[in-house]
Amino acid sequence: MKGPDCLEWTTFRLGDLFVISKGTRLTKAQMIPGKINYIGASSMNNGVTARIGNTERLFPAGMITVCYNGSVGESFYQPEMFWASDDVNVLAAKDAIDENASLFILPILKNLGKRYGFANKWRQDVMADELLYLPATSDGKPDWTHMSRYMQEMLDKTESAIDEMGEAYFHEETIDSSKWTPYKIGELFTILKGTRLTRANMEPGTTPFIGATLENNGVTAHVGNTDHLNPGGVITIAYNGQKATGKAFWQPKPFWASDDVNVLYPKFDLTEEIALFLQPLFWEAGRPYAYDDKWSKEKMEQTELTLPAKSDGNPDWEYMQRHMKSLKQDASGIIDMLGEV
Repeated sequence: MKGPDCLEWTTFRLGDLFVISKGTRLTKAQMIPGKINYIGASSMNNGVTARIGNTERLFPAGMITVCYNGSVGESFYQPEMFWASDDVNVLAAKDAIDENASLFILPILKNLGKRYGFANKWRQDVMADELLYLPATSDGKPDWTHMSRYMQEMLDKTESAIDEMGEAYFHEETIDSSKWTPYKIGELFTILKGTRLTRANMEPGTTPFIGATLENNGVTAHVGNTDHLNPGGVITIAYNGQKATGKAFWQPKPFWASDDVNVLYPKFDLTEEIALFLQPLFWEAGRPYAYDDKWSKEKMEQTELTLPAKSDGNPDWEYMQRHMKSLKQDASGIIDMLGEV
């Protein structure tokens, strides 16, 4: 079948292209200090979750790692020798392929992994039987050369776009915060605690479930439960979770907030732009709190945010709106630039 680039594309069984090996469990207590990458079930930092000195079960550079548990489907090319955790499968190509061809495969693997989760792990045997749709040569083999060349073109275009971004004009405005005024969060918002909903009680659906996370606008699942929904147009803040405490997100549509999250109902006309202005201020205000000192509703109400103020002493919401709208316009210009890549 012809692909979008007019080449022949063919389905290939993953296990026919790669030798798939399971990683090895290594507890924190067993880790020796060192500089070797330890690849865990993470969607960030190329999968690296620690640096170790253990050498018993290392894989050579040039492999692909795929999370089959936790961040299922997250795939990375490993340019250095590494240790893979027992939540990770390691793919060693049976043909000689370079880094660019490996990068071509990564989003395909990630997309395949979307069908799996905690209760339906992407095990080695299941992974081996997955079918990939790839460019093929005239003799029916994967066209690794084309994949490598295509990715190099994309990398070159991206590098060029980054260079252009560095030369782009950005709206600059010097902010004088010396006259900003502190306001208690409880003066600005009515704070309500989220409601506990276990995985077992979640119903299938499309409503965002907001948990204690740093990513994805706080969305950790989608549910069909409707008992305790909050409306759009409010802010959620994680008040529990060592890394996520203070992480705030503007919620544009109805959602369920977990019991690790506080929901802030504004006592003023809150827009998305104003919410974006406030988000990093909440993050900074939440720094003193962690697992042993949760940012409870009562403490949050008394916590102060220092904001631009008008001469009458009220927060200058118009300034915050105008400032963030300007920044969004700058960002939109960058996105348009990247869209031309």
